[in-house]
Amino acid sequence: MNIRTLLVFLTLAGACLGSDRQDHPDLKVMHFTPAPDQRAYVACLDSDFVDFSRVIILVAPSMQKPVFYRQTNPRFTEAYWSPDSSHCVITDAPTNTGPEMWLVSNDGRTKWSTRKFEPFQRLDEQYYETQDRNAIIPVRDGYESFRWLDNHRFEFVILHKLGRYKAEIDSSSKTLKPVLTKLQDAQQDISADRHEP
Repeated sequence: MNIRTLLVFLTLAGACLGSDRQDHPDLKVMHFTPAPDQRAYVACLDSDFVDFSRVIILVAPSMQKPVFYRQTNPRFTEAYWSPDSSHCVITDAPTNTGPEMWLVSNDGRTKWSTRKFEPFQRLDEQYYETQDRNAIIPVRDGYESFRWLDNHRFEFVILHKLGRYKAEIDSSSKTLKPVLTKLQDAQQDISADRHEP
């Protein structure tokens, strides 16, 4: 990360937190994920002096304000860029519930859009339909093995109370609902670390 990029991040994050200062020594860059074309960046900045002590921002240097901004708790945060830098999936798990996910997209020029999606929703509904809500033992949902298949489609493995499922999502879909495939316990479609709160 070069000094200019770091200063852009710190200035924008400080402004979002309501600080007037040009220098923000209390903010620490915990994660920094540049797009493949280096024209946009996602960073997690942590502070010891605010209620929600993590700021997640996606910044394109050509923009005057962050493309994506979220104040949260510092537990688990990741960002995954598509190969052509047109899309970024941001995940955040600030509590004991499953991760929240957003798709941030660029039209190739200056227009950005953000859509939140819930890949766990269909499985949650199915689970609660078959269980006594009073007898349910909380299990943290998570995911693993995230990867982009091409510039528009991505997949990951959902780790859910009902089992393991491969989820494939097309970024051009209006609903961003995943195509789910149940995996056998021993089946390893793609390998990476597990991500859960």
